Amino acid sequence: MRLLRFLTLGLLLIAIASAITVSYAIRNRNLLVRSVLARIGQRTGFQINVSGTRLRFRNHLIIVLENPQVLMGGHEIARLTDILAVVSYHTLLHGNGLPLYSIVLDHPVVRIPARTAGVTAGGLPRLDASAVETLKWGLDAISDVALRLEVDEAALTGPDNTPLVDHLDITAYREHRRPGDWPWLVSFDAGWQHAPIDGLRVAGNIRLGGAAREDAEAISSGRAWFWGLGLGGFDLGVAQADGQMQGSIRMALSPGGELSGNADLDLRQLALHGKSLTEPIALGDYSLRTAYHATPDKIDFSGLAIDHGGQQTLAGALTVSQPYTDARTAAFTVGGLKLDLTQVAAELHAIAGVPPALIEYAQRLRSGQFALTQASLSTVEPVRNWTAATIRNNLSVEAALSGVSLVAPPELKLPAVENFEASLSYARSILELRQGSAAIGKSSLSDLDARADLGGARGLVPYTLRLRGGVELAELYAAAEQRLRTMGVNLADRVESVRGQAPIELFAAGEIGGMGWREPRQYLARIDLGRTEVSFKDAPGPIAVRSGGLAIRPGRITAESIVAVPPKGGNIVVDGTIDAKPQFPALHNFSVELHQVRVEQWLSRWMDPDQFSASGAIGGRVVANSGAARGSAPVMTGKLTMGEGQIGLGFLRAPIVTQSATLTLDGKGLQLAVPSGRLEGAPVDFKFALADFAHPQLRIDSSAERLDFEVMRFIRLPWSQAPAPKFFPIPVSGHIEARDANFDVVTMSKVGADFSRDQTDWRVDKFTARMFGGRADLEISGRARDDWIHVKGTIAGMNAASVFGLAEDPPPIAGELYAKADLWADTSVDFFHTLAGNLAVEVRDGTLNRFTLLTRILSFIDLKNWIMADFPDPRAAGIPFKTLAADFKGRDGDFYTDNLKLNGPIMDVAARGNVAVGDTATMDMRISLIPFNTVNWIVSKIPLMGGNIASGTSGLVAAYFQVQGPVKNPSVVPKPITSVTEFVIKTLSLPINILAPDTIKR
Repeated sequence: MRLLRFLTLGLLLIAIASAITVSYAIRNRNLLVRSVLARIGQRTGFQINVSGTRLRFRNHLIIVLENPQVLMGGHEIARLTDILAVVSYHTLLHGNGLPLYSIVLDHPVVRIPARTAGVTAGGLPRLDASAVETLKWGLDAISDVALRLEVDEAALTGPDNTPLVDHLDITAYREHRRPGDWPWLVSFDAGWQHAPIDGLRVAGNIRLGGAAREDAEAISSGRAWFWGLGLGGFDLGVAQADGQMQGSIRMALSPGGELSGNADLDLRQLALHGKSLTEPIALGDYSLRTAYHATPDKIDFSGLAIDHGGQQTLAGALTVSQPYTDARTAAFTVGGLKLDLTQVAAELHAIAGVPPALIEYAQRLRSGQFALTQASLSTVEPVRNWTAATIRNNLSVEAALSGVSLVAPPELKLPAVENFEASLSYARSILELRQGSAAIGKSSLSDLDARADLGGARGLVPYTLRLRGGVELAELYAAAEQRLRTMGVNLADRVESVRGQAPIELFAAGEIGGMGWREPRQYLARIDLGRTEVSFKDAPGPIAVRSGGLAIRPGRITAESIVAVPPKGGNIVVDGTIDAKPQFPALHNFSVELHQVRVEQWLSRWMDPDQFSASGAIGGRVVANSGAARGSAPVMTGKLTMGEGQIGLGFLRAPIVTQSATLTLDGKGLQLAVPSGRLEGAPVDFKFALADFAHPQLRIDSSAERLDFEVMRFIRLPWSQAPAPKFFPIPVSGHIEARDANFDVVTMSKVGADFSRDQTDWRVDKFTARMFGGRADLEISGRARDDWIHVKGTIAGMNAASVFGLAEDPPPIAGELYAKADLWADTSVDFFHTLAGNLAVEVRDGTLNRFTLLTRILSFIDLKNWIMADFPDPRAAGIPFKTLAADFKGRDGDFYTDNLKLNGPIMDVAARGNVAVGDTATMDMRISLIPFNTVNWIVSKIPLMGGNIASGTSGLVAAYFQVQGPVKNPSVVPKPITSVTEFVIKTLSLPINILAPDTIKR
């Protein structure tokens, strides 16, 4: 019973106390509200105005402040639906309700002032000792007002009402209800529903004030989590990011305002897109870890690491100095990044604006790794002033390339580049590549060093390059030949192949502009050819190079004492320089020194062997220098000698055998001298000269002991056919002399002639020769287009029997022959049927021997009354004469004469008519014989005129014949009646001859 009485008493006392408390609260509600608001204003500076209040009685008294307005400095910073002040009944009775058990802010909408103490212009909180004191003061202020603070569904906006936080819940309370170092424990949950971070949620727990067990120095510590951060629309400058980010952050704040901790971030399904990309680029999932430490003067992010696919891809550190001012600076160091270059190359096509040339090069990439050892940037330049130049001038990078393989552009005609490796460094706008090496087919490169200045003006990047290596010439020849072709040196028509390993050293300097190939401004490549071979087309074998090399500069190639051994022995030493010129390569002291080199193995490569050939060992030195005139041919000087050998000329049917020969170049032309050669076994002196290369005209001078004219292919019997000789394609002139000569069966002596020939005409002048006991003087010219020849000349004092004996044996005529001719004919069709012109022939003191025509004519005459004892029978001994002369004119092989006349002691013969020459020579003539001029005494007895008739018409007493048919077998018809008629007509029609003998000749 006693216990029941105690319980009843206690309940009664509680009821009484509650009634008293409720009564007190009701009576003093306004006073309590004013006291709380005044205390908040004193401690925080916030002025709170409310529209009304109401009470709720629970286990604590709840005072509801309706529609509160929060002011600071006279400016509204927040509006709330309600503020709930939760009062402990105990504090209400013993401490005017303060400190409150808790304050609940219901749906506050808070506008952050434009200028708030402790917040920088950039929005970053200033963490320093003052900020810590402010935090302590704020905690104390809150502690003085309430033991617990709750914020439900708060929203924060900027000074211009821009949404900052769309949803914020905060719960803050003291760990124990007593003052001192017991901290405030804060949990929060925030969310955003506006772009660009729609869907972001942040939650966390923070210890404010006091010391955490794990960090005795911290006045605040905690951890926050975030998730749902969409990266869509996040602008990276050249592209926008897509994906999701989540993570957690740990922090601790020291009494000195130093904030430290670590962060773990995860990026999911990261991708890039935007106008600068032709299609999205999927990057995958990444995670980021870092520790941070912030002081009033700087913020350090250390241990920064980025992982991808379970592998660390990047590590580094970041420092921000003066973070709370506009003059803040930043410095970072990163490293450990490794990229598969083929994957990077595969994504290039997705980036809009990438030069097509770069994409084309990337497509040739077959393998390669890029490893970033370290990249750092440190500058005193404020971040707000950073530009591309700032990064370019202050960034330093150490990296490496390994396993790079790519296919060379097809126009370079180079093998693929394999296993390229190099170290890279960048500092102060200078990019350097060091210790590079690579294989290009069977060639290898080493000691590759390059340097590029990325700070060059006008968008150009100056660079230098040095390398050493060994090149396989067989693989690189095609590329080198193409490059030389652009310099005006065409090797493809001459060189068949180049083989061997050649050490090379290269220095180059130039500018890179864009992605196109640009020839270096200057370069020097030295190639040691000491173990190489060169094969020339149509050559008997390769040339082995024993020593020396090439130095290649822009537009210039220098041969440096190249010693080459041809396949048939001897050696060649080449020195000098070749400069590329638009029309013709320019040579400077370019010398070729020959030692016992067989000329036949190379001459055919430079000259048509059908025009000129030679065989034998040659020696000597030739030097070539180009003249000052642009595009001019080089000036060549020097001398080459050849011992025993042969020289072949296309217009000779046999070579000239030499004991010695000398080729001299005087800078303007050349001369080939063969002082003691032999042509078809006969001694000959021969000179071959080209006086001026600029005006090419060849001169040939030859003197022979014995010469067969037909050894010169262009000289032949006019009626014979022969292949066209090979002449030089330039004008030729000269002089020929021979002590003895022959042309077919015609033998001559003391022969001399000048000759000339060009592409259209040829000519032989001043041809003189002794033959058949007489002399011939001729001029012969011809046309190359149709092989017509024109012969003019005279012969004098020749033995006619010897001349005519060439065609018939025994010869039909004897005597001393004189002739003058002006004839022309086509030697390529039918010489005799095209023969035309004039011919005057005279034979003196000779005999017309027995032949068919003469025999047949004499057979018609009864010579028994004519023959006297002093004269032999002409049918047996022939007809002697003092002169036999005739003039012929004709064309198409048909010649006419009307004055053929034989004057002799036995008889005179006169003829007129046509003779057609050729193999089937025919004739159609009237021939008159006037035997024994002394018989004309009968006529002389005619009164009054007999004497004049006899002397003026020596031929009135004659026998006449018509001769027709082949010359060798003519038809002879006597014409006795015509003879009488002719006698009368001739007598009556030539009165002037009667009066003045021999005035008219028929």
